Amino acid sequence: MAGQTRYDDEVAERNIRDVSDFATHFFSENNVRRVLIGGTEENIAFLRNQLPKSWQSLIVGTFPMSMAASKVEVLERTMQIGKQVEFQKEEELLKKLVTGAAKERKAVLNLDDTLGAVHDGRVQALVIQDGYRAMGYQCQGCGFVTSWELPVCQYCGSKFEQIPDAVEMAVHTVMKAGGYVEVIQHQHKVIGFDSIGALLRY
Repeated sequence: MAGQTRYDDEVAERNIRDVSDFATHFFSENNVRRVLIGGTEENIAFLRNQLPKSWQSLIVGTFPMSMAASKVEVLERTMQIGKQVEFQKEEELLKKLVTGAAKERKAVLNLDDTLGAVHDGRVQALVIQDGYRAMGYQCQGCGFVTSWELPVCQYCGSKFEQIPDAVEMAVHTVMKAGGYVEVIQHQHKVIGFDSIGALLRY
């Protein structure tokens, strides 16, 4: 009986190692950046330890799940956890943004301060609420974008032309300069953030 139990344990461990090898290959081939693991507590712990350290850092959550669970059950559970993880990630980003703007001067908030930082090439990460749009004005000389209708550009003295969406222009400029854009999908109650802001390079 003890021998059979030992054999079963060895088979289970070998199966998990095979799963780990398959998962690692799958993650690499499909550019996976977030991992959820479902199963028994023991199997989750064993599989986590079998994965390379670089992949362990991508595990964003685990959950109990029966082997008999249907694909629908697994999908529903992973979607639920995924949304929770995404919400928390967004919340932390917004708090970092507000703190940086208030204390460290490493961030800006509101549309015009953000557009100014975009024009100066200082934006490391542009943060915008999903669906946020704002009419603006673009300088025909240097390309500076503002939400104010000004007579002449403060940078080059040229005239402005109205554009339908200053936010879309900011996104384009930041990505072209090598920055990245974070689109906030959920509604958050972080005081200080109002639809747009940016983390700065300097």
